[in-house]
Amino acid sequence: MADITQTIVLDWPDIGYDEKDDRIKKFYSQGIGATTDKKSIFYKKYATDVFIAAMALGKKAGHKKDFSDGKKASNIPKSVMGRNSTYVWMMIAVALEETGGDHTIFEQGNKIVEICEQYANYGISELMEIDSQASADDPLRGFETQFQDLLNEIAEDGEKSTDAK
Repeated sequence: MADITQTIVLDWPDIGYDEKDDRIKKFYSQGIGATTDKKSIFYKKYATDVFIAAMALGKKAGHKKDFSDGKKASNIPKSVMGRNSTYVWMMIAVALEETGGDHTIFEQGNKIVEICEQYANYGISELMEIDSQASADDPLRGFETQFQDLLNEIAEDGEKSTDAK
């Protein structure tokens, strides 16, 4: 069976990060950032992976953060994001939930990107902190702790809902 890659053509702006923060700029950098750091979980990955992980952490925390002075560095071209339909749909799902299911969001690419960038802009600091705990021997250190905390939280929520019955 042939490998068929589908690209979603997006009527969105390019996706970016807060250009005023040098730590964030370095973390996203293709030359010296997390994607080239052998101890990072993002080693040999892409800026899209970093962005989506940061967005997910911001969304999980329930916090958004605007860019400093409203300025962003557009480091992820919409054509690159469009190559990963899973990520595109994750972004749409976040925007749909944020707008209370308002389906007109599909016509508002700028708004989808703005919402997701704000969550990612909040989540990137935590992501950098978690990633800094990794080592070449154990690139998952930090992430495993966060995942275990999430599993514990889910289990507690399940117990609470069972107790309520």
